[in-house]
Amino acid sequence: MTATEDRRPRGRPRDPMVEPRMYEAALAVYAERGWYGFSFEAVSRQAGVGQGSVYRRWTSRGDLLAEAVASRAPVVPPIDTGDSGEDLALLARHFLLNYRDEIGVVGLRMVLDSRTNPELAAAFGKLLKGARATDARAVVRRCFDRGDLRGPTVDLVLEVVSGATLSHVLYTQRKDAVERGRTTAADERFIERLVTSLLVER
Repeated sequence: MTATEDRRPRGRPRDPMVEPRMYEAALAVYAERGWYGFSFEAVSRQAGVGQGSVYRRWTSRGDLLAEAVASRAPVVPPIDTGDSGEDLALLARHFLLNYRDEIGVVGLRMVLDSRTNPELAAAFGKLLKGARATDARAVVRRCFDRGDLRGPTVDLVLEVVSGATLSHVLYTQRKDAVERGRTTAADERFIERLVTSLLVER
């Protein structure tokens, strides 16, 4: 046996499609059944994946769900126009469209379920410390560095932007049709008022 043959991996190669199929199945099962109906068995059955493959990849169902949400959640786009008002408007628009998307509904349900499920809370905490949160904080930090924000901290301003856009999506009745991935005239008026409330008056 040659050295090359000796280094050849043994057994069947990993199927690269297992993760995408499991992510789609995880979101579907969670959306339909919630946390108490969410299990490796239910997700693997939905995905058509053997449970052995599942247990080799994930140690907890919370980690699986968090990864599934992260795989579908929109990435924060590069935002640095040099104008704090425009940057905050772009960030608010990103949050608003994300909340209105199906994955936003799943994420909201995950927030609520995390309050009573430690395993899910731990997994959700990883999402909050991920790259998307870091990119969003960087946008707000640049606005602070320009001296344009009245808020006391980056995290508080970020909570205001994310929380206000979520409330807008949940409680505002939409009178005009909403196209996927696009804001309405009412959305834009809300974003303008939100950003104005955060900027230092010049």
